[in-house]
Amino acid sequence: MRWLRRWIPAILLLCLSGCTIREAATEMEGLAESLLATAAAQVETEAASPAPTQSTEELYEQILAGLEAYETEIVLYNCDGEDVAAAYKQVVAEHPELFWVSEGYRWSSVTRGEETTVTLTPTLSGETEEEIKEKQATLEAVTDAITGQLEETTDYQKALFIHDYLVTAVDYDQQEAARIASGYYQDTLPDCATAYGALVKGSAVCSGYARAFQLLAQSMGLTCVCVSGQGLEGGAHEWNAVVMDGEWYYVDVTWDDPVYAGLSTSVVSHEFFGVTTAELLLTHTIDEEQNAPDCTAVTYDYFRWNGLFFEDYDRAALAALELGTAFQIKFADSETLNQAVQDLFSGQGVFDLAPSWASSVQYSQGTSGLVLTVEFS
Repeated sequence: MRWLRRWIPAILLLCLSGCTIREAATEMEGLAESLLATAAAQVETEAASPAPTQSTEELYEQILAGLEAYETEIVLYNCDGEDVAAAYKQVVAEHPELFWVSEGYRWSSVTRGEETTVTLTPTLSGETEEEIKEKQATLEAVTDAITGQLEETTDYQKALFIHDYLVTAVDYDQQEAARIASGYYQDTLPDCATAYGALVKGSAVCSGYARAFQLLAQSMGLTCVCVSGQGLEGGAHEWNAVVMDGEWYYVDVTWDDPVYAGLSTSVVSHEFFGVTTAELLLTHTIDEEQNAPDCTAVTYDYFRWNGLFFEDYDRAALAALELGTAFQIKFADSETLNQAVQDLFSGQGVFDLAPSWASSVQYSQGTSGLVLTVEFS
């Protein structure tokens, strides 16, 4: 017997030291009681210790795996509900390819002893797993076809290519935007708010543009996030921040789409490509709960990079650019832009810039108060 093998050496030791068998037994009984008490105390200590809490990284990976497996409920152990919510938001924010998953969610928790189990219920599109897989395959094929059009090149060229592609290939869906604003899609996720809607269907609202930009940017190796806030007239809005050569820049593809602006023009707007935080805040507000990047770099501002930015108004300098039949130019501030408008259109100076065949001209001022769009016909 295992217990006998443990006691015999102890009994022999006691006997050799002068103790009788009876005395040795008494000593061993006391020793056994001491060992049992120590073991019981250790068990009580272990039972009283709380179960280890999972890290944010562990929760992130489990939630991502659950969503990729099309689970409608994700059960997580040894965690806190608020930590689960934070990890879920991060997963959704960083994975635009999960087009069937929205930012909405619910969670509930059950605590037994020191262990808490959290059940996460994400807001999904309501489609079956088979339907999602079919759409996934289509989205992946379309994404590969788009990114395959551009050979390996600079960060600026990648970001500009994505911007221009989306502006020309996607139309802003005013009807769906009104439905979303009215709360029509409280418990589901419409395609127009996803990368799938923008890239496959060619129709989207601001979140669809932003998710599509993020997906294509990530596919091309760029660091890119979606940023939420409001526009000038209020209402929820979403756009992007992207890293080009180690610096953050803001890009708002939706506001550069003439369909969104209600304009009839052949000019691809770049008013919101590569802008700083200071310029963005002229027309946007950023939701405070986000850790949105502070964009201060100006190198890849579209107009500065292409020699279309002016600190001061100079008609001769404009004429020397040979701008063609339609163009955009940017000024350092709204006062300088207004000076240009006064000279070019009230003073008829615009025809110094016009092609010889042009008989009319139309122009518009951007929402930032910094960009002027001119088109001859």
